[in-house]
Formats: sequence, structure tokens, C-alpha cells
Amino acid sequence: MKDLQSILELIRPIGWGASDILRSYYRGNQTDDLNIQYKDDKGKDPVTAADLAVSNYILQQLHSQLGNEDFGYISEETYQNIDGKNNSEWVWIIDPLDGTKDFINKLVNTRFILL
Repeated sequence: MKDLQSILELIRPIGWGASDILRSYYRGNQTDDLNIQYKDDKGKDPVTAADLAVSNYILQQLHSQLGNEDFGYISEETYQNIDGKNNSEWVWIIDPLDGTKDFINKLVNTRFILL
């Protein structure tokens, strides 16, 4: 397994790439471009095309850079697809867009978290 400093050097550009993807969706002029769907029947838990694009990007990049020998990966947007057989000692838990409702409404406090 790589040391922490090496891992941080690998993931920093991934974080910036995720930020670029979010920025491109955020600057869109219409919320229709976000393809808003809801995880629940009550319409309270939105997921957008931006959420999914960033999730896929982060997962692909982490897997490409770190493999799956030492690490497992769970994203808020894909956790239902996980079979629960992760035996890795270390697991990346990813929330690709923290504040989806604010993101949809283009409020200033929109942020993303890469843990």
C-alpha cells in the first residue's frame, strides 16, 4: 500500500477534476440540463446528472490510480449497486456533491467533498 503522502498527491488532481465537472454543470443555464431525479418517492432526495458524472469520474480515477487490492469504494450515488462483499481494510466513502438542493438552486454555499 502507498503511504499517505503519495495517496494525497494522487487524489489532489482527482479533486480538481471533480470540481471542473461540477463547475461545468453549475454554469449551465437551465436546470433541465441537470436531469434531476429523486431517490425517494417524496421528492426530497434529488440526484442530478452532475452528481452521477462526478461520482463516476471519482470512482474511475480512484480505481485507476489505487486499484482495489488495498481499497474499497462506496459512493453515495452507487451504494445500492455494492454487493456488500468488500474485504478491503480501507474504504473510500464518496459524496460527490454535498448540497445537491443548493446546487440545483445555484446557491453560493454549494461544495463537494472527496473523503
